[in-house]
Amino acid sequence: YFSQAITPTSNTSLIRATFNGFGGNSTLGAAITFALFRDSIADALATGWCVRDSGNNIVGPLVLQHQEQPGITTETTYKIRIGNNTAGIGFTLNGTLAVAYYGGTFASSLLVEEISV
Repeated sequence: YFSQAITPTSNTSLIRATFNGFGGNSTLGAAITFALFRDSIADALATGWCVRDSGNNIVGPLVLQHQEQPGITTETTYKIRIGNNTAGIGFTLNGTLAVAYYGGTFASSLLVEEISV
């Protein structure tokens, strides 16, 4: 869903990735899992989930923050992946059932920032 590249200026810098999202799915009790990845590393750096527990198709908010010291000064890309815990269940980011909420003004985001140490 999201990706953001950053080139740290120092190998001692911390990188903070913050994801804020909102969405909905079509099944009561279905969970949404979202995770942060970096480059081609297979394992997630951080993971979160949220369950739809009401009759209005809303899941969220989806919030995740991770901070690390990658020890590099070359470009690296952070990515957010989002999906349902069960195959065949639809998920809509920034809305529900393929309809945007509030005229499309819901705005999910991935912020990646460098913190000098």
